[in-house]
Formats: sequence, structure tokens, C-alpha cells
Amino acid sequence: MSLTIFIRSLLPKVARPVILVYHRIADPVTDPWGISVSPKHFDQQMTVLRREASPIRLSELGRQRRWPGRRVVVTADDGYSDNLRAGNPILQKHDVPATLFVTSGTLDRGEFWWDELDRLLLRPHAMPALLTVKADGQKHEWRFSRNEDSSWHTFRRWRAWEPPHSARQKAFQTLYSMIQPLSEPAREEIMAQIRGQIGSVDHPAESDRPLRAAQLAELIAGNLVEVGAHTVTHPVLSQRSAEAQLREIAGSKQHLESITNRPVTSFAYPFGRPGDYTSETIEFVERAGFHRACSNFAGRVDARNRPYELPRMGVGDWDGEEFAQRLKAAFRQ
Repeated sequence: MSLTIFIRSLLPKVARPVILVYHRIADPVTDPWGISVSPKHFDQQMTVLRREASPIRLSELGRQRRWPGRRVVVTADDGYSDNLRAGNPILQKHDVPATLFVTSGTLDRGEFWWDELDRLLLRPHAMPALLTVKADGQKHEWRFSRNEDSSWHTFRRWRAWEPPHSARQKAFQTLYSMIQPLSEPAREEIMAQIRGQIGSVDHPAESDRPLRAAQLAELIAGNLVEVGAHTVTHPVLSQRSAEAQLREIAGSKQHLESITNRPVTSFAYPFGRPGDYTSETIEFVERAGFHRACSNFAGRVDARNRPYELPRMGVGDWDGEEFAQRLKAAFRQ
């Protein structure tokens, strides 16, 4: 063995950190975008994380890109109330820090628009024979048969990127694509049309709602969870004007800091894929005073990543064994 190899063998092994992204810690009736991890599986995943790696805070990354050992950062987007009731006790149990990116405008409000669309179209209740939506000067129609209700349970594990099995699922896909790029007033206009025709259905469960401001204060009281900003209304930032982007980015920071009385220095782009934000958006995030920002594309953190475009690994509803395999694969990339 050469002297160089021998010296290297004595040095601690280094690895590039992996940032995980969650959304919900729940087992909802339907989950068309696969953003939920059951509490049981989340507990198993945190057990594996503690065994296979060392969790660190997002704010600890700084500009250091290589750490001794396997380092993992846990983040969660949107700000669901189940992050407090189901997720936080598990984080506390395993002493795992996390950053929760909160959509500030949804605090103390009823429901995220995509969840309401899911509840109105994909849950088991009677549908009108015809649903009509007017948008951009055009009229869109969907017809539903009487047996639509009976098939929902068979396909309750359906994902929105899969081919639709029913008129409800086809309507969901089309309406989601139609609504997603719009401003909040335009989104609400279409949702009001849908709501008015489908009529009264079950209200969202408390666990399906966004956090309330008081719940957010409770969540961070243990000093294990840091709050990051996720805009005010969760728009596709690349589809908004420069002025609107600045309001969304800076406004979310100011609102969350006023609630938490703590600096909010981390940001996550809504949806977060390439094309959902631009180089101009990144400049606005830096200008607003954030120190770092997370995207939603796979990869590990290294010197090639800009601090305002950090990659993250999406986590599915995997049991501990599958999570361990995927985590090990992420560190091999």
C-alpha cells in the first residue's frame, strides 16, 4: 500500500448530503399525487435514517458541501396540520430536526385548492350528470354516469400521472392542469364554479387542512423544527410577473417572521421543478434575504449546486426496508 493510500484510509469518509422532501404524514382516503407518507412508515423511515445516516438541519449546510459520514436533511413542503399532529411526535421520538416550508397565505384557511379538487371529484359522493367550467373564454364539459360512485374505491390508489380509469379522474387531470398555472383569484373563480355545481359534500378532515398560526407556533416550540417560506399562495412562480413574484417571495418571509418571531432564512419553490421558476426568481429569493432555497429535482448537495437551487429526494409511502434501499442508492449517485 502506498503512503498516500494509507493516509487516505485514515481520514474520515466524506459524502455529499441528501435532502429529503415530504409533504404529508397521513393516510388519506385518496392521494392522487402520492404526497402522503403514513405515520407508521414515517416512523420506520426515521428509525432507518438514524441508523444509516446522521440528520442535520438545513441551516447547517451553509456553504459546506462535503461532510464526514452520511448526512441527511429532512424537509416538508406546504404546511399541513398533520405535520404537527402525526409528524412532530415522530421527529421528537427520534430527535430528527426538520425544516417545514409553509405557504403563509393558507394559515388559518380551510384547504389547499388541489385537495379540494380531489375531495370534490375523487371522493365517494354523487356527481351532477354534467359539469361545466368556463375559463379563458372557453367552455369545458364533463359528463358523469350514475355508476361513477361505485368504482371510486377500486381506484382509490390511482395516481394523477397514470391513465384515467373514470370520467372523474379524467376531469381531475384536466382541471388540475388548467388551474395550476393561474393566479389565486383565477384559481378561486374556477373552484367556485366546480363547488357550485357539485354542491354540498363532506368537509375536509382537520388533518387534511393547512396549519393554523397557533399550531405553527406550537410546532416550532420544541426547537427541532425550523420554518421556511413557500410563498404566500403557492403559485407557479415562472407564470407570474416580476412584481407578483416579489410579493409572493418577500411577503411569505415577512408574514412567517411576524408569526414566529424568528428569522426565516430558507425558501422552497412551489412545485420546484425546472421551469416552475426562473433565474429571475432565484434573484428575487436572494434579494428578499433568504440564505438558501430548495428545488424538487433529484441529486445530492455538492459544490456544483447553487445555494439557491438545492436538489431534494422525494420520499414516497415506503416501509423502512424500501426506504433504506432508496437512501443507500441516493448516496451512491
